[in-house]
Amino acid sequence: MIQNEGNRFRFQQSDSKSTGAKILDVLCLPYAHPGMIGNRTIHHIAFSTSSDANQKIIRESIIKKGLNPTPVIDRTYFHSLYFREPDGIQYEIATDLPGFIIDQKVEDLGKNLVLPSWLEPVRESLEKVLPKIELYKNNTNYLIISDQ
Repeated sequence: MIQNEGNRFRFQQSDSKSTGAKILDVLCLPYAHPGMIGNRTIHHIAFSTSSDANQKIIRESIIKKGLNPTPVIDRTYFHSLYFREPDGIQYEIATDLPGFIIDQKVEDLGKNLVLPSWLEPVRESLEKVLPKIELYKNNTNYLIISDQ
């Protein structure tokens, strides 16, 4: 934690290799109604870590805090572990590697729905519920626009 003001706590990631967000604000509202799982709600919050070794250190730290993380799960494109904080919010710690280019070329990323082998049996049902995504090129950036 780098600072807090009242019931707002700010945490900052120290891993300089990460390219994602580096600051997380947590608002503690102990008397608020808990969230319900449903359409357009957050299922979990994921953080990345640069390596399996670093993930192991984080897992040990989670255990020392009295939380109960899952074993590391191989998700094909990354390795994940999950835990819930006392109010029930689920967190994921996922490795950056092996990455999404283990089974496709960089220039093909986002062109097709690529699934890990363990999700292939449900491909048809996933394709029915996922929104269609179109890619539009604007200068050198791609804008992803959903039809929903």
